[in-house]
Amino acid sequence: MSDADVERLFARMRWGSETEQCCPNCGVMQAHYRREKRKQWRCAKCGCDFSVTSKTPFHKHKLPLREILEIIMHFESGAKGRSLLEVSRLVGCWPKTVQGIFGKLREALVKTMDLTPLQGTVHMDGAYFCGKPRKPNRRMKMPKDALKVRFGKKAPTHPDKPWIDAGMTKKNWEKRRNKRVVISLCESGNIKEGARRVIALVCRAENENHVTRIARKFIKPRAIIMTDECSAYNT
Repeated sequence: MSDADVERLFARMRWGSETEQCCPNCGVMQAHYRREKRKQWRCAKCGCDFSVTSKTPFHKHKLPLREILEIIMHFESGAKGRSLLEVSRLVGCWPKTVQGIFGKLREALVKTMDLTPLQGTVHMDGAYFCGKPRKPNRRMKMPKDALKVRFGKKAPTHPDKPWIDAGMTKKNWEKRRNKRVVISLCESGNIKEGARRVIALVCRAENENHVTRIARKFIKPRAIIMTDECSAYNT
């Protein structure tokens, strides 16, 4: 595909037409004046210049439209995601460029996510991110009252250094404290249809309080919820 073909494709995806455009400034839908050298249109009503990517996540982009489409294709085709270095080698651009476009795509997905409650059979599970605490090089001796301090049955002996009471190094304690869980809700369809819709949410912990609030807000009553054996989903 040439850049002109890609531009026509984006125009069909955005406005549903190759001959008429909708001005992002005044909202008039008609055949506007074409500025071929700039690959833009000038609104026939307000005189605003706009392109096929104006007022979108790719507003004022510097890459050719063909490279943007190619990066979107690799982002979409990876079943388990694609690494930045892999896509940068396939497209022939810097990894930072791919990282920026991937971030724009994820931002657009989050902003346009359908948050209406799910129904039918809903699969619910959590996945943890933000790194895994590594085993320290030196052996740590667990304090005798570490479990009592952790569950609030005894006052901490080192309030300024809580990682000592937890029997951990400071680096591992910081990683575990900043850990987040992504809870996904997947509405299942028929066997041939697959998943109908997915909602992904970031939470501080996969506990009964957070899970119950999410289920009551994003799942309709009388739905069948499929989970694992985690005690957070008992309620």
